[in-house]
Amino acid sequence: SATVIATETFTFQETDEITLVTNTSDPDGDYVTLSYSYPFDDYGVWDTDYEDSGEYYVEVTASDGTNEDSERIKIVVEDRNRAPYFTENSATFDETDLIDLKELIVDPDSDVLRYDFGEPFNENGEWYTGYDDAGRYVVEIIVSDIEFEVEELIEIIINEKNQPPIIDESFSDDEVLYLNENE
Repeated sequence: SATVIATETFTFQETDEITLVTNTSDPDGDYVTLSYSYPFDDYGVWDTDYEDSGEYYVEVTASDGTNEDSERIKIVVEDRNRAPYFTENSATFDETDLIDLKELIVDPDSDVLRYDFGEPFNENGEWYTGYDDAGRYVVEIIVSDIEFEVEELIEIIINEKNQPPIIDESFSDDEVLYLNENE
C-alpha cells in the first residue's frame, strides 16, 4: 500500500481547530482506514486550547487491514495572546486599608502591563485610605498588554472603621498641681 501525506512542519496558534487531511490510495483497491496519534482524535481533528503551545510529533497511519504505512509530521502550536481581565468588578475595604487595584487584574500570559488609574488612586493603582474615606467610589481603570487594551469601571466600597478615642485636653507642663497627703 502507499500513502501520500506531507512530511513538513505545520504551524498553528492556540485555539485553532486543526484537521489533518490525508490522501491515501491502495493499489489493490482495498478500503484504507487512517489513525492519528495524540493529541488528534480518530478523525484527525484537534481543537487546540490555551496552554497547548509547543511542538508535537504526530504519527499518521494508513491501513488496509493487512498492511500499514505511517508518516510522522511535526505540528507547531504557537502561543496566542489573551487580554488581561479583572477578577472583580466590586471590592470592599475598611478605612485605613491600603488598596492596590493591580491585585484585581490578571494577565493569563504574564505580559508586562501598562495601567491608567482614576482618582483617588495614584499612578501605581494604590490608595492608602484614611478615617474620612468611607463611602462608595467608582473608578475607571485602563490596562493594556502588547495587543489588548481593556477599560473597566470598578466599584470600591470603603466601610467606616471605629476610630480610637482622642484626649482633647491634657495636663501641660505649665500647670502644676500641689496636693497634700490624704487630699
